[in-house]
Amino acid sequence: MKDPNSKLVFSNTDVEDFMLVWNTLSTKEKKSLLFSMLEGGLVTKLHHLARSGVDLVHSDEDGSNLLHHAAFSDNSDVIECLLYIGCDINKQDSFGRTP
Repeated sequence: MKDPNSKLVFSNTDVEDFMLVWNTLSTKEKKSLLFSMLEGGLVTKLHHLARSGVDLVHSDEDGSNLLHHAAFSDNSDVIECLLYIGCDINKQDSFGRTP
């Protein structure tokens, strides 16, 4: 997948600030923020955050991660982006469903 923002990077301070905020968010808020970033074309920034240790494949109370939610909503662009940043396509939720 070609990323239009491949030249955009976060500084260490940006990542640290993001992680401070990230750790205060609810699962619903995390999902909303990540979907907004994905739909806004910030795939490279998300990939950089993932490599920096931010848990972008966080699961909700049902064991579903963002890839599950993207698949349930049939959002192929978001699915492609999530696979690009390393979400596990074989991750099962608490009902045994994979994305």
